[in-house]
Amino acid sequence: MIFVFIAVGAQALSLILAKQASFAEAGIDRYLSLWYLGSLTALGIQAIVWQQALRRLALSVAYPMMSLVFVLLPILGWLVFDERISVLQMIGTVFILVGTIEIDRESRI
Repeated sequence: MIFVFIAVGAQALSLILAKQASFAEAGIDRYLSLWYLGSLTALGIQAIVWQQALRRLALSVAYPMMSLVFVLLPILGWLVFDERISVLQMIGTVFILVGTIEIDRESRI
């Protein structure tokens, strides 16, 4: 399960770095920025780690766990970019957490 959590973290990091890269001026400089290259690196790490997770877990267990990215991103958006989190987002996040916990619990039975 540790590989799933690393993959989730790498994907979330990639998305945060990509958003930061999007603030650069349009053109080739945007795609050569360290933010963008960092985003691509995090995606590469995510892909490698994800393969390790799939070797150890059923796809029906591993893939729903990737929804934890939807839990991390609002929090990271708030911390890094001062984005607002609505009540509806919080409620949705709770549903995602409950669902992933239940899938994990059921897979251990």
